[in-house]
Amino acid sequence: EAVDESLKALPKGPCHVIDSSGTYVGESCITKLINGFAEDGDDVHILAILGAQSTGKSTLLNAVFETSFEALNAESGRRQCTQGVFVTAAGGPRQLVFDCEGVDSKERGDKGVNFERQISLFSLVVANVLVVNIWESDIGRRGSPHFSLLRTVFDVNFKLFGTSSAVKRTLFFIVRDFTGSTGGPTLEQQIKSDLCDIWKDVSINGLEGKTVEDLFNLEFFIMPHFIFEKDRWMQKAADLRSFLFSNGEMSAFRGSSTVQVPAAGLSTFVERVWKKIEKDEALNLPVEREYVARHFSLQASKTSGTWFSDQIDTLMVSVEADRSVSKPFFDQALALLDRGLDMYKSEMAKYKAFAPDIIKTEMQNLAVSFSNRLLQLFSRCLQVIETDQRHVFEGRVAAMRSEIKEMEGKVEVINDFQSRFEDARKEYCEPVLFCSIEFDWKAGDEAESQKVMDERKRKLEEVHSRIEGEVSRARQDLISLQLSAVLNWAKWKLQNELDAPMRAHIFADEQKGMWELARNALSRVENDLIEEIKEKGDAIDADESAVNEACGQIREVGESVLLLIVGSISKGLSERMQNAFTAAFKRDKSGKPRRWKSEHELDNAYEAAKQRGLQVGALFSIAGVTSDLDKVYFEEKWNDSGAAEEIYSFPLRSEIYQQVDSKYILVTEEQATSMRAAFDAFADVVYSDTQEILAQRQEQASVPRWILFVILLLGWNELMWLLSNPFAVLVVLLISLAAGVSYFTHIPVPFLDHLHPLADALFSLLASLAKKKRKQKVA
Repeated sequence: EAVDESLKALPKGPCHVIDSSGTYVGESCITKLINGFAEDGDDVHILAILGAQSTGKSTLLNAVFETSFEALNAESGRRQCTQGVFVTAAGGPRQLVFDCEGVDSKERGDKGVNFERQISLFSLVVANVLVVNIWESDIGRRGSPHFSLLRTVFDVNFKLFGTSSAVKRTLFFIVRDFTGSTGGPTLEQQIKSDLCDIWKDVSINGLEGKTVEDLFNLEFFIMPHFIFEKDRWMQKAADLRSFLFSNGEMSAFRGSSTVQVPAAGLSTFVERVWKKIEKDEALNLPVEREYVARHFSLQASKTSGTWFSDQIDTLMVSVEADRSVSKPFFDQALALLDRGLDMYKSEMAKYKAFAPDIIKTEMQNLAVSFSNRLLQLFSRCLQVIETDQRHVFEGRVAAMRSEIKEMEGKVEVINDFQSRFEDARKEYCEPVLFCSIEFDWKAGDEAESQKVMDERKRKLEEVHSRIEGEVSRARQDLISLQLSAVLNWAKWKLQNELDAPMRAHIFADEQKGMWELARNALSRVENDLIEEIKEKGDAIDADESAVNEACGQIREVGESVLLLIVGSISKGLSERMQNAFTAAFKRDKSGKPRRWKSEHELDNAYEAAKQRGLQVGALFSIAGVTSDLDKVYFEEKWNDSGAAEEIYSFPLRSEIYQQVDSKYILVTEEQATSMRAAFDAFADVVYSDTQEILAQRQEQASVPRWILFVILLLGWNELMWLLSNPFAVLVVLLISLAAGVSYFTHIPVPFLDHLHPLADALFSLLASLAKKKRKQKVA
């Protein structure tokens, strides 16, 4: 989490870590100092100074590290200046300096022994380097304050770290007020001798054969008198600073163990250590470090968890806004899992050395939490897919369904539908496959992990199965619609290709072989259409059984179309029979109009024409869709010569109707009986009319020649006038009678002699007119 604004500003000067009452108050101070370091890193170098009261510890720190610890003003008298522990940043990178309260103070008296011991223990735990400030005059004196201080340091060091040399602190001895009477090397040996004496006083099992320098690094530095050699003292302080800081790093820290915890956990660690010391509880550093690691593990876990949750929430919002998901979306979501864990792992890497189990456990907890959040996201994605994506898919399928219903069975249109449906299917189904992506489910308990993943797999399979079922049904529906459209088109084409040829050619002949021709034409058209249906079925990937069913329907439709055509013809069967009779009766075999010469010829024509009409009736009574129906259309009779002839009966015999499927019966026996009666009546009327005409023609052929002579002589109009005038008719009859008598008896009639020249002239004129008319007729 972001550091509080109040912690960002560095404290002005040293600040209290442990106050005079022994209360820890340095949390914010240490945190500010750590956050204020210019360089990042986990290691913090800490130097703490110990020594008797009023030995110039603070003054030394201020001179060497350029700090501003409060120093003793000798003019105001000797007194306790530093109370508790103060801390500030040193001049080197990532370095802190602790100024500890001096021992052997009169203010604390005998009661201060325990506090001094606590301060020593505290300094030994948190500092890499312990500076021991001693007077030259105290070296070699067993009762000097530093003897008891070092005894305490050795004692607590054994309790903390045992006899292991893995953790080595540096003891840096600063000899103050050096007079020069004793050489520096001699003083170092004297101090080491004092250390050996103290070492012997500490009775610890396991120290046999070990020396002070096995557990501590020892450093020495001699300072002149501050009052009498101040200039030289300041120069030595500068030399000490140069010694301590070599190449930007405090040389005294080389070889010494680092602080127990990373920089970020220092404040918590220091607080925990002091509270344990304050309560005089057993100090177990591994436990304290583990506590710090757990503390920061929770913080790091919360940080990475919050980050991961925010990222998932962002993705969730995008799902709600876009109402769609894609593979990049799932790749991004899966990448967040590792990024979130890496964030925690990176933050806790500095604690891994002393808290691996805590980190491992929290990593597992985070992984489970992250995995569950991913599952929540994927579950929401599935909900979106099953709602919005389904609506989109259904809308696109509905649009295609509408278009299919209007199409005309073009293959290229069908292929387009196939590709469009595949696009819609991918858009609907692929996100489910993305949701099914296996990811590394993070869980500590393998059995629990497997249980969760099995449940997830079951739900995904359930959703996937449901969606696949919907898609499959939609696909089959579209294929059925396309196949239905193809079938309708085929029916339409079948109707068109059969209707005109059947009516214009096959059924127009009205002969016995027409049904075979009709069946052949039907079979040819059906086979062509069936091949087209199979091709289109392959194009739309239709099921073979569905295609076969459609082909079967074509055959059924073909038969139905044939029945429909002949059925419509059968509705006008009476008229067709009459037309057939009329055509056969009035025209000869060459198609010319008949010229009746005799009654016998008329009777023969009547019988033949009637047979022709009955033949038409018989042919259209029952549809000859199947070849086995050919035998029902006529009955055989034996003529005088012994040869069988086909005599058509209409209606057909009752047993014929009984043996034929009702769907092939176009005209029932009752209807045929009625039609037969009407046909017979029609044929008889035509026969009678023709017979009467023949008689009239015969009568016209027997008219006397003299009547024709009179018509030619007088003219038709004059003859009609003469006949309409009775008196004139009488005169003509008398004259004609007299002329006839005179002609046949050779008795002269006086007045007739005068008519002979007139008659001769009249006959000459008539002959001339007749000759002229013949020429006009020829022309």
